[in-house]
Amino acid sequence: MRSAPELPGLTGSGQVPRRHAIVDRLPAADIDALIAAYQAGATARALAGRYSISETAVKALPRRRGIRRRRRPTDSN
Repeated sequence: MRSAPELPGLTGSGQVPRRHAIVDRLPAADIDALIAAYQAGATARALAGRYSISETAVKALPRRRGIRRRRRPTDSN
């Protein structure tokens, strides 16, 4: 049997466990603000930087609430 990890936060293999759930990392108020900013036109890249999450996570949060993803306007020239 393996002994418990010696350093806090490490797994038995010595790796830091990944934290997947954005809802566990961001307070509900931040998620609401992020979604409102996204709907108001902020880019996923800017919001990802502001909240220190991935662009994929930024796009997933509104989708989970049934909000459709914005499309970039096409250049009609």
